[in-house]
Amino acid sequence: MLTYAVLLATGIAAYANAPVWVVPAAAAGLTLADWRPWRLSRQAPVVSSKGVTYLVAGGIAHLVLAAVAFATGTIARQLLG
Repeated sequence: MLTYAVLLATGIAAYANAPVWVVPAAAAGLTLADWRPWRLSRQAPVVSSKGVTYLVAGGIAHLVLAAVAFATGTIARQLLG
């Protein structure tokens, strides 16, 4: 649910002509909301190559999602005036 709120806020910010730095901030928020290290079991190592791979891939995916939301808001601003 937090993911939708962040993406909606990013689109609204782009519609309101916000600066581009909103995109990495939204991506960081999405990554932190999705990556929950406190949910890991105590026997599993917190830092592993698999965990780092998932974190980096998720961060890139969240950056793309935030950029698409920002582009959608920018396009809506251009079309609606």
